[in-house]
Amino acid sequence: MLTAIARASIPRLHILIISRSYPEIPVDELELKGLCKEISQNLFEFTQEETVELFAQNGFQLSAKEQILLCNNTDGWVAAIYLASTIKTKGNCCRW
Repeated sequence: MLTAIARASIPRLHILIISRSYPEIPVDELELKGLCKEISQNLFEFTQEETVELFAQNGFQLSAKEQILLCNNTDGWVAAIYLASTIKTKGNCCRW
């Protein structure tokens, strides 16, 4: 049904799907026809450089070991990086 609605090209109608799993609609086909725009998870993930920069902006210099641990344990998710920064603020480094 959702595919039929998207194909109908109803003026000023926008559909937003947020999902942890890939939806069971022909996303590739709809995107090729200009009816759909996919924004993947990797566009939201912080790189190691961005993570280090964020910590530096908040007054923390991360050692090479901390950088690796942090990036491996957060997978670039900003919420997890933020929580790790609150732990670092409390002086509990390397507990990620």
